[in-house]
Amino acid sequence: MRALRFQSSRAIRHVPNSEQSSKAYRIHVLENAVEHVVRRLDSSRPVRQLVQGVQLVISASTAGQEEDQQNHMLVEAQVRVDIERFPELSGHFPNQPVFPAVRVLEAFAHLGAVLVAHHHEITKLTETRGWTLPDIETATTRACQSVASLNLQCSAVRKARFRQMVSPPSILHVSCGLLSNGPHDCSPECNNVGFSRTYMMWGEARLPHRGLAAEAEFGIDRYDPDQ
Repeated sequence: MRALRFQSSRAIRHVPNSEQSSKAYRIHVLENAVEHVVRRLDSSRPVRQLVQGVQLVISASTAGQEEDQQNHMLVEAQVRVDIERFPELSGHFPNQPVFPAVRVLEAFAHLGAVLVAHHHEITKLTETRGWTLPDIETATTRACQSVASLNLQCSAVRKARFRQMVSPPSILHVSCGLLSNGPHDCSPECNNVGFSRTYMMWGEARLPHRGLAAEAEFGIDRYDPDQ
């Protein structure tokens, strides 16, 4: 397992072995579980699952360290951008296909939904001492089972920056994490559906050997019908 150190809420820092000071667990999220979570974003229409190979990255060193709590869990995935998966790109634009920026934001929202679905169970676990990899896998299973009762919504996008054109064929590496230690109650002006919690997150998309392609901050609302 390659160790990571989370130095910033805006990026995952890969550091040399001599500087490693924390351990990280990578948990692969099953594709059908991701599809189920993404469907909760909008159950009124078919949702195209953009992200593949979704992994939770959980730092083992942050339990009990209040200043680093927002960094203890990240989500990473890939978006395979090619004409086969996105045939509409052949006309967007003719002779110079471009992956739409709104699709990048949609990929951020998909990862954000996965993070929200797992946040409560994983946070409860990592706040205790002596947890192990099987404990994380059990918590992940519980999170996927409980998401059926939730309604999720991307409620805000801010500070969106698109640094590079994304053209097929390419692999977009996408990651997201929390901007704050956890959710806050949604204010009345942005919520008329009942009690909800809003998770503010950052998202980054990178192209291999080319660096940052896009970044944004966004909010995912989690509606709990039973509260």
